[in-house]
Amino acid sequence: MKKFVPGFTLVELLVVIAIIGVLIALLLPAVQAAREAARRMQCSNHVKQYVIACHNYHDNNKTFPAGRAHFALTPTEAAASATTNLNTIFGTCVFLLPFVEQQARYDGLKQTMINDDNNSYHSGGGDYRKGIIPTFLCPSDPNAREPGGDTAQQARCNMVPCFGDTLHYSNGGHLKANGKIDTQSKTNCMRATFAPLTWHGIDFINDGTSNTIAISEGVSASGRNDKTVKGGFTAANAMWNPTGGTANGSRPSECLAMISTSDHTLLDMPDNNNTHRCARFLSGTPVNCGFMTVLPPNSPNCVYSSDTPPHDVNPTVMLASASSFHAGGVNVGFCDGSGRFITDNIDCGDLVGPHRNELQSKSPYGVWGAMGTPAQSD
Repeated sequence: MKKFVPGFTLVELLVVIAIIGVLIALLLPAVQAAREAARRMQCSNHVKQYVIACHNYHDNNKTFPAGRAHFALTPTEAAASATTNLNTIFGTCVFLLPFVEQQARYDGLKQTMINDDNNSYHSGGGDYRKGIIPTFLCPSDPNAREPGGDTAQQARCNMVPCFGDTLHYSNGGHLKANGKIDTQSKTNCMRATFAPLTWHGIDFINDGTSNTIAISEGVSASGRNDKTVKGGFTAANAMWNPTGGTANGSRPSECLAMISTSDHTLLDMPDNNNTHRCARFLSGTPVNCGFMTVLPPNSPNCVYSSDTPPHDVNPTVMLASASSFHAGGVNVGFCDGSGRFITDNIDCGDLVGPHRNELQSKSPYGVWGAMGTPAQSD
């Protein structure tokens, strides 16, 4: 009689392995999708916390924080100050530190940087500028927890305030004796809840807080010479003509044209880039922490400058876009504290231009542009 030993044949074993492999292949995308859904939800929660922090700031100061200012000054002190060398590049992330459980960091920065010169936001603040501020980060951004700004080693900030639906124009960043920013064209920066050396209250938002964007997301650059559409900046001088005449104004489509035709995730870079997109939480310039409701979400970031390369060292005009690693759009926080997901195909009106928006004129950039302006007229 033959003795049978229980077991699998080679064919049976191969079939089982094949079935397991197919199941894993089917399961992995679902697991990844579930993880990204969780990260997107956490990011949305951070967006809401940021706007709530803005409201808590408003409760204490009767206004929202300025888009750019010296963090040690109140609105009244900023208007009356006779100091001639106060750096006003600090952004909303700095002003909101006490309202996101970062009081010790704020106090340390204030103590070490209140009298610093123009280089303070680049390298000042010691260890208080370093580390991670979880509320300001998107968990889907792979660079968010890395030190930002190269040698500055700053904490990053993916939460960026809305600078409205116009290109950000700035030649200077120091508060002068008359309370103005040196050589600053503020009129072109005022179509937003957040503006340079300007503190708006809820009463400024005539369009309604539920219709007006406060902040969105920005992808942080991997480092200098980041050539990605979402994290990099490139020179697009054709998007702006400041010389006057009938052609004077902005042409956002010229920034869109900087996307590489061979790889739509990359920019055509005419020269070396110097970007620090979302890599310096201390900075209030759109190059670092800000965006405009002009180009649709996940569009390029561009600068205009007459300087020699790299053009974004001292840019005259900046156009920054909302961006994220979430598929199809970005999380957006509105001035009433609510959050929504805005898709890449939102109506952006006429991007060809040229446009030169007045303070309360209707936005030429469709629904997206209208949501970025707190007081547009019909």
